[in-house]
Amino acid sequence: MYTCSYPKEIQRYLEFFDVNGINFDYANKNPDAKNTKYGYYEDKPYYNVLFEDKAGFDAENDWLLIEKYFEINL
Repeated sequence: MYTCSYPKEIQRYLEFFDVNGINFDYANKNPDAKNTKYGYYEDKPYYNVLFEDKAGFDAENDWLLIEKYFEINL
C-alpha cells in the first residue's frame, strides 16, 4: 500500500483492510523491488494495482465496479 496518510492513519487502514481480508505486505515501501543495472527502485512506488485519484480512481463510483468485478471473478 502506498499512501500519503499519517502513520496513525496508515495503521487504522491496515487494521480495517485486514479485518476485511485485504492484506498488504508493506506500506510505503517495497524491499522486494531491488535495484538493477537498469533502474533505481529504492524510493520509487512499486505496485501491480493502483487505486488512486491521481491514477483516475474515483472512490465514489469505482469501488462499486471493483466489488462487482470480484463478485463475478472469485
